[in-house]
Amino acid sequence: MYRRTLLAGASGSSLASALSRPSIAQPVRTLRFVPQADLANPDPVWTTATVAINHGYMVWDTLYSIDNALAPQPQMCAGHTVSDDRLTWEFTLRDGLRFHDGQPVRAIDCTTSINRWGQRNPFGLQLRSQTAEIAMVLRRQGSAINAAKSAPRQRRRSVAGGLGG
Repeated sequence: MYRRTLLAGASGSSLASALSRPSIAQPVRTLRFVPQADLANPDPVWTTATVAINHGYMVWDTLYSIDNALAPQPQMCAGHTVSDDRLTWEFTLRDGLRFHDGQPVRAIDCTTSINRWGQRNPFGLQLRSQTAEIAMVLRRQGSAINAAKSAPRQRRRSVAGGLGG
């Protein structure tokens, strides 16, 4: 009895390892995503539906994203600088950012989106309460976004669970 169980388990594990091998030299196919619900409202700012949030991350970019180690990495930004008093943060947009219709992404587009998001999202509300203004800065080469904090604060936990400044 035990021998049959052992043999059945061994053959099952070898089958599983054969099925888990990467597919090599197969034709390119289309990846189809089927969400768990219908997308009734595609605006992730004005709805709490998970399907809308997932859709938003697949369609729209963010200034920064997080990597596998949960460390922030520039996505739409080329980088950022912080003033000596740590009150002004300047985010520089990457060169060549374009919308689907070919129009360039400008700092005003980003600041408008951030301000719209900040009116509704709990983390955005906290960010707005600690920020004097979020404004665009135009330069000869590219554009940047300035975020000026109202005053330095003690580091504390933010609503997102990370350390806030």
